[in-house]
Amino acid sequence: MANELLEYFRRVEAWGKLQYTATLDPMKWRYDAHGRLIHFSDYGRRDSDYGWELDHYPVPKALGGTEDMSNIRALHWRGNATHGGLLGLGLAALQKHEKQSELGGLFGLYSKR
Repeated sequence: MANELLEYFRRVEAWGKLQYTATLDPMKWRYDAHGRLIHFSDYGRRDSDYGWELDHYPVPKALGGTEDMSNIRALHWRGNATHGGLLGLGLAALQKHEKQSELGGLFGLYSKR
């Protein structure tokens, strides 16, 4: 129960950082950082055109970002999924490059730096 309440307050705080529209109820509708319209009650719903999630920004969690609210923002789920996917691909490429460097190159194809 305490964790659920804390999570709700985190959502409310992240929601409060967002820009609202002049024509829609700001308690229900806001724009995320990419200008996508999101609906408060659609939190966590990837089946909704207006669903959103909490995103670790500016430092992604995968790169050591904290759970502090200064590193959390509300973001449309599509934007959050894209960021996670791109970060994952980038980390995989970096790890592959580091591994090749450690081995002195794969069968001499990659020069050791």
